[in-house]
Amino acid sequence: MLSPYATDAHPSDQRGVSLVELMVGMTVALLVTVMIGGSFLAATRTGGTMSAQLDVQYQLRRTADIIAAELRRAGYDSQATFSTNRFTKRTAPATDIFSHKSETCVLFAYDNTMTTTANDNFFGFRLNNNTIQMLLEQTNLDTSSSSTCDSHPAWMPLTDPRTLRITTFTVTLGYQCVPLGPQSATQTAPEQTTPCTGISRREIRTAYIVLTGQSVRQSDLPSMTVRTSVRLPNDRIL
Repeated sequence: MLSPYATDAHPSDQRGVSLVELMVGMTVALLVTVMIGGSFLAATRTGGTMSAQLDVQYQLRRTADIIAAELRRAGYDSQATFSTNRFTKRTAPATDIFSHKSETCVLFAYDNTMTTTANDNFFGFRLNNNTIQMLLEQTNLDTSSSSTCDSHPAWMPLTDPRTLRITTFTVTLGYQCVPLGPQSATQTAPEQTTPCTGISRREIRTAYIVLTGQSVRQSDLPSMTVRTSVRLPNDRIL
């Protein structure tokens, strides 16, 4: 009598996987997952690093642009004549632009109110505790004196110390002394590090700004440096 159940099934007719095959498959899947996870973490870390570096570069460039724009106003006098300017005076109390403290503090003045008063238009920038600070408009200062760079209640932060650490800030002034005369506007002269002296001279000034900063939140990243220069359009006439 025939049995309804097969009693001689061949191995080739069986379905499924062995325990060894299952373990191999799980190992391969785990390796693939680890590789994908590692690639994702690496991409995330790289993206975070690039974002932090771009943020530092942006803050440095923005700060340098603000400083350059303000320095460009130095020496402007709404009531100036060819030979007189209230904001390029170098004798005390001076109003001309000066760089102090190894060039880490710059003081200057300009006529931002367009009035006859010339003692209430003083400004500045300095490096203090790894932060760039801006001197809000002040009165009765002497730009040739570095004492204002040491302590004054009107210094306010320009950069955010919570995100950016400034390690270097300098404003170096360069001077070109051109004789006055019909060709004065087109003449050139070698640049020097000291102001012009004598008489019948036109002093052309250039400010060279250097800013170096580093991310506070990712201090392991390298510092970045921004350099720019600005020609001060308000020449000093001697």
